Amino acid sequence: MASSARKDHRTQGEGAISQHQVNYSLGQLRLVGMVLLLGVANRLLAWLLALLFPAGQEAGPLDRLAHLTSLSNWLLLLPLGVSLYLLGGGRQRLPREFPLLDLVHNSLLPLAVGCLVVLPAFTLHDVGSLNQQGLVQLQRLEQLQTKQNQLVDQARKAGDAAKVVQLAKGAGLSMPAMAGEPAALASWRLERLLEQQRQKELEKDTLLRLTPYEQELMSKRRSMSTVLLQLITGVGLLLLKRQSSSQIQRHGLTPPLFFRVDPVRGGRK
Repeated sequence: MASSARKDHRTQGEGAISQHQVNYSLGQLRLVGMVLLLGVANRLLAWLLALLFPAGQEAGPLDRLAHLTSLSNWLLLLPLGVSLYLLGGGRQRLPREFPLLDLVHNSLLPLAVGCLVVLPAFTLHDVGSLNQQGLVQLQRLEQLQTKQNQLVDQARKAGDAAKVVQLAKGAGLSMPAMAGEPAALASWRLERLLEQQRQKELEKDTLLRLTPYEQELMSKRRSMSTVLLQLITGVGLLLLKRQSSSQIQRHGLTPPLFFRVDPVRGGRK
């Protein structure tokens, strides 16, 4: 009898330790899930701020696209974070967690729609807008270059410096005349002024002096990869929503009630 009692006590002790280990693991995994959700939320906030407060006419779409691409690189962690945080349902939950549990579960469908529709639409719109603006700026610079080349040809054919000065004034350039100046020197000064004018225009057209990273950001390969990440995440969230709803309905419960039932402690919270 004494041996049987010791075995019973030992079995109960092992069961309690096993239960604590399970609860410990649940708590750790839920914490990891919350950290992942906060990381994605941080990227989402950065994109929303860039969307609401653009840095400039050209920098705005480019800044938004950079933040949206960064957000998309984190998106695959969103289904993982949701799954880890909802792990175990209502088991060993604190009362203050209930509103957040409801929010995370109810946000599955809106998040899925956002990843499947909203984010791809913004991505394609920003990439298309930036490429169109870049094409317009390139055409404007080419037209300016053509006009400047024609002006340089006329200046080189001019017989004296006075004609070169007149050509500069006709082009809207401030080029003071110099007494006794050779035509070749006046032509050279005009070319320097035209070069400065071209440089100023280039500084205005930010999309014509992109960094290698910005060029890669606007490329078709990168934009398609970004959209693909968004679509994969959206499908994953839809599957999570479907699986979650199916499990909850199978037990005849509503989502709020499901997350408030603790099978360990028993009863409802």
